[in-house]
Amino acid sequence: MDNNYLIQYNYFDNPLVLPDFIIYQIGTIVCNENTYYPNHYHGKFYELTIITKGEGTIYTNSKPIPVKAGDIYLSCLHDIHAIKSSKTAPLQYDFCAFFPTDSKLADDLKDLASFLYPEHLRLFHSNNVSFLLPLAINEMSNLNKKHSVQLINSIFYQIAVYTYRILANEDITNLSVKNISNKNILCYQIMDYINSNMGEIRSLTELADKFHLSYNYLTKVFKNTTSMTIIDFYNMRRLTIAEQYITENILTLDQIAQKLNFATPYSLSKAFKKKYNLSPTHYRKLKNI
Repeated sequence: MDNNYLIQYNYFDNPLVLPDFIIYQIGTIVCNENTYYPNHYHGKFYELTIITKGEGTIYTNSKPIPVKAGDIYLSCLHDIHAIKSSKTAPLQYDFCAFFPTDSKLADDLKDLASFLYPEHLRLFHSNNVSFLLPLAINEMSNLNKKHSVQLINSIFYQIAVYTYRILANEDITNLSVKNISNKNILCYQIMDYINSNMGEIRSLTELADKFHLSYNYLTKVFKNTTSMTIIDFYNMRRLTIAEQYITENILTLDQIAQKLNFATPYSLSKAFKKKYNLSPTHYRKLKNI
């Protein structure tokens, strides 16, 4: 990000463990006309972004969702997420990255996420959530005070429940989570499995054993439900994660290719250049100037 004011509590290296939640990040960002928060991978957390001022675009899995003051956006597990501020009306937003350890709430959110495709269905409005998150942000400075952890946990539980209730009901989808089709759930489970096992998958035909269904059936259902093939989804996510590794500039190209099961570094370079119009080496240089 470029020249923006950040009030942030960052717990990615040492997550804040509450009775029912794990908190990875929470804070407020005031953007300027050049602010761009680049793609980051939501491997293990949900994120709420509450727009309090201005306009901009949230990118989820490369799909743009315009946002303005009053909008709230839920990013789900395994999303690739980015935010860009408007140049004429810079964004200001509150945000939190979290995961519920309460098993029932975690299962409910996971079931809900299986229905929130396409990604614009994650956009909603709630005076309650907009009111509660700033309370949690303010209370973060009082962690050493008596009952503060319990208070923050209570606030997050309310935020999660209000978010679930709104996104699961008529406000956006006009459908109940209970009415999710089995095919929608199957497609989400396929996506979740691919995202969670990217480094271990040797062949997508393994999905047949995982789901006890023929691979031909899985590909047909996935294509009819999501309008993309399983192979296209796998390659899209693999290249998006490769882009993250290349930008971070920690792993070599050989290590990235091995980690993401490309046959050779050359095959990674070829696929990467086709998507990004730059070689991985050139892309890395531009991102790390």
